Amino acid sequence: IIVNSKISWGFATGLLLCDSGFENSFRGCNKITRLIICGQSVNVVTQTIDLSECTSLTSMFILYSQSNWILPSSLKSLYYNEYAKNYDGTQCTNLTSIGTNQNIIDTKFFENFKNSPLKSISFFRNQIDMTGFERLIGSYSTLQTIGIGSDDYGYNSMNARISGDCNSLANFKNLKTLQISYYKNKNIINGISKLTSLENLNLNNNTIGDISEISNLTNLKELTLH
Repeated sequence: IIVNSKISWGFATGLLLCDSGFENSFRGCNKITRLIICGQSVNVVTQTIDLSECTSLTSMFILYSQSNWILPSSLKSLYYNEYAKNYDGTQCTNLTSIGTNQNIIDTKFFENFKNSPLKSISFFRNQIDMTGFERLIGSYSTLQTIGIGSDDYGYNSMNARISGDCNSLANFKNLKTLQISYYKNKNIINGISKLTSLENLNLNNNTIGDISEISNLTNLKELTLH
């Protein structure tokens, strides 16, 4: 039994797994409900850790891990940072929330979670191609919130790039909240008139050429353009 595990200001306490040989450590661990992974700079090794038998695991937080993770079908919430890139989410058929500041949101990301019924997506400080959203077929009727942002204070914003436009979001018929902040793509909201369910739109600190399509969003309740 592991108790009192926590993360505080960069210090982690709990179970410490070192070196190799712990690939099967989570086999049969069907009572874990929440898992926080913190990679360490000591004895760094890359292994594939299979969590598919953690059938009660619903929440996972991955920081600085260089291991490969096979995520379970029971997972509902996932956050990982830019160093935790190696995962298999193809079994995540119950995942509803995901957040990451992974530097590049590539095809692999969208393919990993194409079967997930996502309700909320949060991307931060990323390079992203909007066309990737079209691969999230499992979220076409469920996705309600998308947050895509660089940085309020400009940190890392020079590396944040966004290509494509809102035409790639047209399949999300129940999308109610969209935030796209701190990007320099003047065509980014092309096609936004197709998002007829939008209620909240935040386009804070963008370079946008034409906002006329916003007038077609008849359900819009809140608009931020500063």
